[in-house]
Amino acid sequence: MSTNTGTKFNGETQIYYDVLIIGAGPAGVGAATFLAHLGVTRVLMMSKANGTADTPRAHVTNAGTMEYRQGTLPRERMVGTARRMENYHTMSPSKHLEIPQTYVEPILLKEATKHGITARFDTEFLTLAEDADGVTTQLRDCLTGATYSVRSKFVICADGGQSAVMKHLGIPMHIASTGALAINVLFKCDLTEFSHTRRSLIIHTFLAEMPGPAWGLFGAFRPIKLLKEWLGVLVSSPQGEKERPTPEIIQDSYNLAWKIAYVLQGKAGLGLLDTYSVERQPIRVGIIKRANDGFRTYGKLRAALGFHEPGLSPEEAAVQARAAAVELKEASERGKERKSMWRDALESGDKVLNAFGIEMNHLYNSTAVWLADEVEEPVRPKDLLMEHIPSTYPAFDVLIQFWVLAGMAEHAHPDPRPHFHAGKGAFALFTGIGGDAWHLAAQAVAQRLGIDINVFSIGYGQEHTDLYDEWVERRGVEDDGAVLVRPDRSFAWRLNVSPGIGAEAKLEEVLRRVLSL
Repeated sequence: MSTNTGTKFNGETQIYYDVLIIGAGPAGVGAATFLAHLGVTRVLMMSKANGTADTPRAHVTNAGTMEYRQGTLPRERMVGTARRMENYHTMSPSKHLEIPQTYVEPILLKEATKHGITARFDTEFLTLAEDADGVTTQLRDCLTGATYSVRSKFVICADGGQSAVMKHLGIPMHIASTGALAINVLFKCDLTEFSHTRRSLIIHTFLAEMPGPAWGLFGAFRPIKLLKEWLGVLVSSPQGEKERPTPEIIQDSYNLAWKIAYVLQGKAGLGLLDTYSVERQPIRVGIIKRANDGFRTYGKLRAALGFHEPGLSPEEAAVQARAAAVELKEASERGKERKSMWRDALESGDKVLNAFGIEMNHLYNSTAVWLADEVEEPVRPKDLLMEHIPSTYPAFDVLIQFWVLAGMAEHAHPDPRPHFHAGKGAFALFTGIGGDAWHLAAQAVAQRLGIDINVFSIGYGQEHTDLYDEWVERRGVEDDGAVLVRPDRSFAWRLNVSPGIGAEAKLEEVLRRVLSL
């Protein structure tokens, strides 16, 4: 834990940190963990709550988020599965995890504090004021009532959708209703009788005898501790909101953490921080919309099953539902219509459960990527929700997967996670046969800028062999070209062929732009 005795300022205790994180949910504790692994440990994370999440809340962690956690956390807990698993394996070697917030927050908290981050709960945010040299934040200890101030270079606001900091600063937030009210009920019960044939992350139930709006009334039950402890989500009338999923929050945290770390360590200019909102805001909007749209698909399921008839009594609604079930089996025109409705509902549900495209198709457009050497627009998927197209086009924020043979040793084995060589607080430069100039350029530029650049040469006879020519097909450059990857595993720049003696100057020009130097 960081030690900080503080001083007296205007009669009030004032303590000093490089970064103050307000909020200890997934965003806050994620940012703390990533900062710690990037070498920034003079960090105070505080929360008004008396501890980590006490209810499961968000639970699915997608593959993209698991990639950010590589090298930061041990791979543990229950692994989620999906129908099109081969597509997930193509886009990422990481697997989805089914891990409730009650588990993930303590893991992240332990990892952050183990590396020197200070965490304080039962602490309330009061005010915040910025000046030319930093930020002064006034806090109150909820247990003693004592107030004190924290002087920091940066403040990360991570206290959720009802953020006290955002309200204090008068920063508007875009809030859109999902069209329904969701109520979470945590309970312990043995539902083996109903769930032993349904080994699923979520089990949905509909109440046919309770007619209502398109949303209707249904329960979504998911096991927290397998088949013993459950979270029931009851959804009904059109009120309420749905916040952005935890995986995207974690990715937001990493995008911001590496940039703050580089600025604090003198490796980047303040302009790099301006790229955070430019890059992540459009991603968040798309993800939230998709998540909210997903809930609305259940109206189609109700209609297909005959549950969606307003104005019916419970008895009439039950009769309607039984009639719909019979129609699904009939070889009649009405049966065809009912089956068509059912297939349409299932297809919509598929886009809720297997939308790996929108999880991975993140395209950044900021000064932290270099597009000046591109001659064509990137190939975009026909279905943004469902399809992922691996590409090294600068601005794509997920490093593509390919199989390589690490080294030429007699007992070398294929490495299914080559892109985990990237990241870890450093830039990565990928090249191939004839790319010797990039090795020398990276060494010189890294020393001059005070950053780390790891160079990987892929190809026959190189340090890594492209087993199935997947890198050749996807790299978008020639053998002696180069692909630059940021510390967050996002593609920053690529050049088709080596400029020879001009490689060093070119690489430095690009990095200075990316880092706002």
